[in-house]
Amino acid sequence: MASYNLADKYKIQFAQFNEFSYYNLDISSDISSWIKNLEKKIHEPCRFGTLFVLYKNKEVSFSLLKKIISTTSGNLNRHLFVLRKEGLIDKQKRLLNSKFITWISITQKGKEDLEKYIKNFQSIFEEI
Repeated sequence: MASYNLADKYKIQFAQFNEFSYYNLDISSDISSWIKNLEKKIHEPCRFGTLFVLYKNKEVSFSLLKKIISTTSGNLNRHLFVLRKEGLIDKQKRLLNSKFITWISITQKGKEDLEKYIKNFQSIFEEI
């Protein structure tokens, strides 16, 4: 007996129903493909905020970045992990007044990816 796949049923129904024509929407394929291909590594608000702050400043301490973005240490650490894994930021610990301070800076790749991301947004608004 063949197994019934609910997801396949809805794919077929969706293919038969064209929402764009039903609602008389004028959506260019460029916009639709851009939305599908959003840079998820940047699009998340905490990551975008982090990259934006770092883009405007040479480097920022972890504690100051946490305050600027209004997030928790655990949440910020998780997002910094993703950004660092993607090569968008650098993280260093340095001694300052007998205390280790974690400093975060943006890499050249991070600057380029953020600029590209912002240009993509601008192009969407130019089409509207």
